[in-house]
Amino acid sequence: MSAVQLVFERTRKIAFSKHIGALGFAVLIGLGASWKVSLPFTPVPITGQTLFLLLGAAFLKRYYSLEMVGFYLLFGGLGLPFFAGGVGGWGYFTGATGGYLIGFVLASALLGFGIDRCPKRWQQLLLFFVAAKVIFVPGLLWLKLFLNIDWAKAIALGFTPFVIGDFLKIGLAFSLYSLPSLRVKN
Repeated sequence: MSAVQLVFERTRKIAFSKHIGALGFAVLIGLGASWKVSLPFTPVPITGQTLFLLLGAAFLKRYYSLEMVGFYLLFGGLGLPFFAGGVGGWGYFTGATGGYLIGFVLASALLGFGIDRCPKRWQQLLLFFVAAKVIFVPGLLWLKLFLNIDWAKAIALGFTPFVIGDFLKIGLAFSLYSLPSLRVKN
């Protein structure tokens, strides 16, 4: 086998494993949505989605992190119970929390494309934090418009109750990503 064939074969195997990884993490994000805790004062629930989104984006990197979110949104849109509370369907995109789904795409792109540009652990942790918070930008904007409320109320309903939980999910995702035994060399 020539050197070119070896490189091609290795690249094909890596790409195949990344596609399978994107599919697997999409399913994990969907399962994380079933870990729903409803808060009585807000239409935005606490879920485990962010944990798997961050972890998947960091491990898969670049385009595969976007493929992961694409699979997740497609499966949920087609009716699989992948959105918060085990619901699915295209109508979920237009509900009060539809903006957070857009935030998933942004966060996945930021973390997936940025993780290799952060050689130090503290930079990677900061990137995890920023990516998790990027989810809230379109989420809060959509929530504000959907409920026709002011910014203070949108922040009180769609951001403040989730700060502590996000720190926990960020910490857990970063800790798992940092384990040498889980690293895969490309």
